[in-house]
Amino acid sequence: MHLVNPITGQQIALPSVTTMQHVKPMCDDSGAVHKYEYSWHTAKKVICPPKIIAPASLREVFHQKALLFYDTPTGSYVVVLIHMPFGQLSFARVGDDKWTWLPPHTDYFDCTYKDGLLYAVTLMGEIHTFDLSGPAVTMNTIMGVDDDDDFGIQGAYILQAPWGGLLLVWRLKV
Repeated sequence: MHLVNPITGQQIALPSVTTMQHVKPMCDDSGAVHKYEYSWHTAKKVICPPKIIAPASLREVFHQKALLFYDTPTGSYVVVLIHMPFGQLSFARVGDDKWTWLPPHTDYFDCTYKDGLLYAVTLMGEIHTFDLSGPAVTMNTIMGVDDDDDFGIQGAYILQAPWGGLLLVWRLKV
């Protein structure tokens, strides 16, 4: 994976997909990766046994959304992936050699980054913050929902308002 400037063509390498929690490379006799073992687990449970998948197929089923954020204090960039299984989060900073998984929650749909905090929203409308500024990532829930609540949400988006605050936008199924 690479960050690519579409104007200049400049590329910055990101960590290999094989450094992600859910992906392990499988090499042929010459040592080249020809398949991946793709694990279907969350922090709370194993959904099914790992599946063997071709590289082209992994690209189509694993990545849901990639987001790029400028990190003002460091003058660098943070890339966040919303990925399968079940809309989980991983991130890497430019120059990292591996992706960092952000368990335990699932069903993330969107996120934004502000002042060292990653704000991530789930399909249920729950908002979590991840403090990425220290040596250990910490998570807080800033807006929870009851398991009984079913708002019929088809999409949830979090964005920065012109005045600097954050907005949560829900797209309902009906």
